[in-house]
Amino acid sequence: QIFDLKMEINALNKQIENENPDYYRLKYNTRVITVEEVQNILTPDQALLEYFVGDSSIFAFFITPNGFTIKEIQKDFPLEGWVTNLRKGLYDYWLTPSNLRTNALYDELNALYVENAFALYQKLIAPLGELPEKLVIVPDGVLGYVPFEVFLTEIPTDASAFKTHKYLGKEHQISYNFSATLWHEMREKAATGNGVLAFAPSFETDSKLFAEVRSFRRNNLGALTHNVSEVEQINALVGGEMFLGTDATAENFSNFAPGYAILHLATHAKLDDRNSDYAFLAFAGISDSTDTGKIFIRDLYNMRLPAEMVVLSACETGIGELQRGEGIISLARGFTYAGAKSIVTSLWEVNDKAASEIMVDFYKNLKAGQTKDAALQNAKMTYLDRQIEHRNAHPFFWATFVGMGDMSAVRFGAFPWIYVLWSVLGVALVFLFFRWFKK
Repeated sequence: QIFDLKMEINALNKQIENENPDYYRLKYNTRVITVEEVQNILTPDQALLEYFVGDSSIFAFFITPNGFTIKEIQKDFPLEGWVTNLRKGLYDYWLTPSNLRTNALYDELNALYVENAFALYQKLIAPLGELPEKLVIVPDGVLGYVPFEVFLTEIPTDASAFKTHKYLGKEHQISYNFSATLWHEMREKAATGNGVLAFAPSFETDSKLFAEVRSFRRNNLGALTHNVSEVEQINALVGGEMFLGTDATAENFSNFAPGYAILHLATHAKLDDRNSDYAFLAFAGISDSTDTGKIFIRDLYNMRLPAEMVVLSACETGIGELQRGEGIISLARGFTYAGAKSIVTSLWEVNDKAASEIMVDFYKNLKAGQTKDAALQNAKMTYLDRQIEHRNAHPFFWATFVGMGDMSAVRFGAFPWIYVLWSVLGVALVFLFFRWFKK
């Protein structure tokens, strides 16, 4: 009887492998990429930096094309506390309802950010020595909650002089992934779609004042005043199709998204650290009482989206539920499973106007032939340089976007020579076949 049950299990596993190969690979494939394989795909100006956070030590695995080192960092400091303080310093002031913001709170949180951004750099980055221009970072645990770009390489004399801070992201093009193995798999994926598809739904203005910061963040789904302009400018740059306002529905996304190479979503997103199943992207016609107008993370796991790039110009799409051994479970991870080769996502609720400016510059840089990580870094630095007041140069406005996966350049509107070549080859083979047949 036990033998029969084992045979039934094996048959079921075989059926799953045949009918749902992606799920089978995710569930049962335990193969891990080797150091040598990582080195073979790194470019000369690139390194992979993977962290493992233990109880008493943090291990940093640093791989370059010609070297591999493991650095043990004693966990003699409150890592979780520093990360929490860094996050507070990055966005607590700006996500506080405007009627509760004070100058004292602004100064307090700026000092908190500077102190912890430098402390984390000293512990996690400085011990590694000289770094190449490009870094692929695989964070672990709470490190998945912060962008390393905002680490400070030195303490500034004025905590609020944000234009002149020495950010790690000024000197390095940084991208991320959930694991080295998944990074390799995303690079190897085939993007079968064509063109750009963009969504910019409209929402009613929510004028309700929330007494608590937590309630404000969880429930605020107000109007986006710059997302339509953002999508229109991107469309003017690189072409494609766009759904705006009330046409930007979840149904249209489900129907059309699988056929496009680049998906751009300028919308709201909501996450729930208590249960990642309730994380969703918001589309036109969203309802609080039903699931209308929402694409949940569980929906993404049932979609096939073989896109070259998915851009989530939305709120909190990169941070999700932290599960030990699995990393951050987020909307970004859902798109990865659905087939995307690369994702540009946000780590906290974005400022609508700043996001629009950064995204338009990002696409300008991509169109110029820059790699995705370089295009994103340059777009952020352009935004930073453009600001006149230090207040508007705060990392809250520009550091939320991070790149994940394959960071190679994108080709927009390139003539499909490969298809022409195959067509010509097919005609030639048919011609040769008939000539041979007549003989």
